[in-house]
Amino acid sequence: MRPTEYQNSAPGADQICYKLLKHLLDESLRVLVRLVNRVWATGALPTSWRHSTVVPVHKPTKPAHLQSSHRPISLTSAVCKLMEKMIVSKLKWFLEYYKPLNMSQSGFKNRRRTTTDQILRLHGTVQKSLANRHHILAIFIDLEKAYDMVSHQVHLFKLVQMGINGRMFNFINSFLSRRTFQVRLGSSLSTTKTLENGIPKGSVLSPILFTIAINDLPKSISSPSALYADDCCFWESGSNIEQLYHLCQTSLNKIAT
Repeated sequence: MRPTEYQNSAPGADQICYKLLKHLLDESLRVLVRLVNRVWATGALPTSWRHSTVVPVHKPTKPAHLQSSHRPISLTSAVCKLMEKMIVSKLKWFLEYYKPLNMSQSGFKNRRRTTTDQILRLHGTVQKSLANRHHILAIFIDLEKAYDMVSHQVHLFKLVQMGINGRMFNFINSFLSRRTFQVRLGSSLSTTKTLENGIPKGSVLSPILFTIAINDLPKSISSPSALYADDCCFWESGSNIEQLYHLCQTSLNKIAT
């Protein structure tokens, strides 16, 4: 089985493929390196790298007969994932050095910020409000099907706004464009469909691309806010509870539009 054709089909398959790659002969490794360098130089990804096999995985606590009780997992080329790791490393360096990401975002940053950082921010506000005998109103937002709703054109525009261009832009543009997928149930495969919008789940590159896609979300919120990937929270504190309702509703209206 050639590495460029390998598609992970079971848990841990990526690790198996990486181990196989480590044991390739020197000549085979040189061929793989030439392939990666050519993709980076031209921005043209092989068709197989832009194809996903979607496997519905049942959520244990949900009724099995409902469609919403299954989480779609996309199986993609493990060799492409290997290159995606290189791209993510370069992209994270750029984002950390030039700092275009909103400070409210803690997800997928090299500074090892976690959800705990955001919880502590909110906890500090709550403690201060209680000490001043103030009310605090917090709104927690869960973005439903967040990855599926990202427009490719809007995402590419945001990359340009951040100053991401050249070979990095060309790679991401090709990575998102003309993607196809099939759904697999048991041993049966559906017909091939084209992915019009969205970021592929199961991809190494997708989390950081999604972070870029929603980077301007805090700008539409007039209240203090905290994000970790697609989890968002904002809050208001003060002595007038009616005013807090009004301020939070204003931010919700801005997010909705």
